[in-house]
Amino acid sequence: MPTLPRQEPTISVQLLNMTLQITQEEGLDNAALCQAANLDPTVLADWEARVPFSAQNRLWRAILDQTGNEQFGLLAGERFQPQAASTVAYVMMHAPTLGKAMEKCGQYQALLCDATRLRYHPTKATFTLEFLVPWAPETRYTIDKMVALFTVVMRQMTCQQVAPLQIGFTFPAPADLRGYHRLLPQTEFLFDCPTNYLKFRPQDLALPVRGANLELYRIFEQHAQTLLARHQQTHSITYLVGAELMKLLPAQAPAVEVVAQNLHLSVRSLQLKLQQENTTFQAILNETRKDLAQLYLRERHLSKADIAYLLGFSEISVFSRTFRKWTGVSPSQYQAQLQG
Repeated sequence: MPTLPRQEPTISVQLLNMTLQITQEEGLDNAALCQAANLDPTVLADWEARVPFSAQNRLWRAILDQTGNEQFGLLAGERFQPQAASTVAYVMMHAPTLGKAMEKCGQYQALLCDATRLRYHPTKATFTLEFLVPWAPETRYTIDKMVALFTVVMRQMTCQQVAPLQIGFTFPAPADLRGYHRLLPQTEFLFDCPTNYLKFRPQDLALPVRGANLELYRIFEQHAQTLLARHQQTHSITYLVGAELMKLLPAQAPAVEVVAQNLHLSVRSLQLKLQQENTTFQAILNETRKDLAQLYLRERHLSKADIAYLLGFSEISVFSRTFRKWTGVSPSQYQAQLQG
């Protein structure tokens, strides 16, 4: 595979192939989809390969162009087959309880996609699954898929009609909400939230996973730990910091303390590792913001205020001055150059 940009998170081709299997079942032209999404069929044939996360966004866009179906993400999640997610799914399927399965899913999420982070918040009143996903116009379909997928998987694992009490989305409310209400008629849906999340009853944590085998659980988890260590070793600390920033920037102006904690490092250790790679946290943050700014400015429906917020800037004027420092032109001049 070609070398990826240092800050570009990746996704396993297993997840892309899951979606492509459903598009095939729906009678779509997969060859045209792959061509439109710039996906190499030879790479998709390699079960262990990974591609930039942006490839999934391009695939969603191609699917929407072919179908016009704004609810295809929900469809893809509902059709999910756990075995397609390989080791991570097998760890979850043999965990003793639903709570432990969710915990392990968050722990090994990077094996499937290191562009997303699943944060697990158990409390006395509720437990919440929070998704951090790099923002793009097509992010909605990834989040829809994850919502439907987790609903289906939880029900399959427990043989109970587990349903979230509430689901929050970072994107605005779509015009058609029927797909959400059909899937989860009793769930409250909120939009324009700070993060994407699913909130459940705490007693759902204790539900046993039907058919779980603790011996297989230990075997699959050991394998998952080996794969995760291998995955982390194949990426520089610069890459890992960039991937974390891509996830965090839509929600906040990231602090080095937060990134270090997410990478299970002290701030001092992180800074030393970056120094060994001849870079700094601030340099990676600046480069990531610059790359995202150029991406967002290509999306005409985003205002300068939207972009400033997504990049963690307090004011539009600060974003504009910083962008000019990066590129030598203002954001408006950059957009004019794109139209060329």
